[in-house]
Amino acid sequence: MYVQILKDFMDSLTEWKIPGNTLIVNYKGKEVFRYSSGFSDVKIGKKMQGNEWFNVYSCSKPVTCVAALQLFEKGFFRLDDPIYSFLPEFKEVCVECEDHSVRKAEKAITFRHLFTMSAGLTYNVDQGSMKRLQEECPDADTRTVAKYIAGDLLRFDPGTKYRYSVCHDVLAAIVEVISGMSFGDYVKKNIFAPLGFENQVTFKRTAEIYKKMATHYAFATSDEKGVISSPDGQAFWKEIEKTPWLVLTKNHESGGAGMVSTADAYAAFAKAMANWGKCPNGESLLSPDTINLMRTPHGIPGARKEFDSTPRQRGYDYGLGVRTLVDIESSGGYGCPLEFGWAGADGCYTLFDPDNELSLFYAQHILYGDVSDYIEPEMRKIIYKYIVK
Repeated sequence: MYVQILKDFMDSLTEWKIPGNTLIVNYKGKEVFRYSSGFSDVKIGKKMQGNEWFNVYSCSKPVTCVAALQLFEKGFFRLDDPIYSFLPEFKEVCVECEDHSVRKAEKAITFRHLFTMSAGLTYNVDQGSMKRLQEECPDADTRTVAKYIAGDLLRFDPGTKYRYSVCHDVLAAIVEVISGMSFGDYVKKNIFAPLGFENQVTFKRTAEIYKKMATHYAFATSDEKGVISSPDGQAFWKEIEKTPWLVLTKNHESGGAGMVSTADAYAAFAKAMANWGKCPNGESLLSPDTINLMRTPHGIPGARKEFDSTPRQRGYDYGLGVRTLVDIESSGGYGCPLEFGWAGADGCYTLFDPDNELSLFYAQHILYGDVSDYIEPEMRKIIYKYIVK
């Protein structure tokens, strides 16, 4: 019964406001649902096949945090160690106060602050040092991007507040420093190779990759040039370039929003996370203890309030780079305590539930709009109501 219910739900989305989508659900070690609906390219009528590559945007973040936590497990750092041990440009950081005066930060940025989005950084990529980076060094690599990020003033003392930001881009640079590899190569070798999908993820956008990607859309208004109408006429879409604006330079392998992946590759990652980190080949991405550390709320001031302000995140708090469910009733009445995951700007969404060995990866390819506030809670409701026993 649930198969038809989920198919109908997926079709309702593409008949409404979404050009195309793909969903893969794994439960108790088995794939229990796979379906694609709509179009990967609306203009030429190309149907969504399920093998397209997608910009996963902020669904990159859980991958980045797993990469960094692998190094944590190997003893390269502790959560409360300062990051300037690896990125010396962050040793002397200053805070811009509300009256625009500037003072030295009361404490150094630690790894915990980066994981939990409490370092005082921002996502203002069109201002300050990050804007200057794009003007001065359009070919800068991930390590150089971090140096420019360090040039901006913090908005608050580290650890005192939650603010969504480029924290995980800085984590990616640290992974490079510790491993001696490019961030993308590290992720392929240490996360997706054990899953058998190293050839279906990348942080490098080439002409070949662009050909494999679903056309990238954004919501538009009816009076914009070249717009396409949704089937029911309730939404309008426009094609946009396939490189996210959060990938700041040609060689920036953004840990926050830069991964391109197939649905199969990301679903395999999600399945392993829901199996306490264990891959089909017997290797582990992370230990169960570290999975629990990742999904445990870390008490960041303001995080719960921020999540409760948006329908799709109500009932969640923040762990190490992931939202984690702490109040099922507030979230709509369906789920499992400490189910965790994240979502991206174009609507990609992932959920990991080790207690039920349940995972999902949902992909779509249209930026913004308020549709995720409906899609994510409704999808979670259907899956927990009809699949989880």
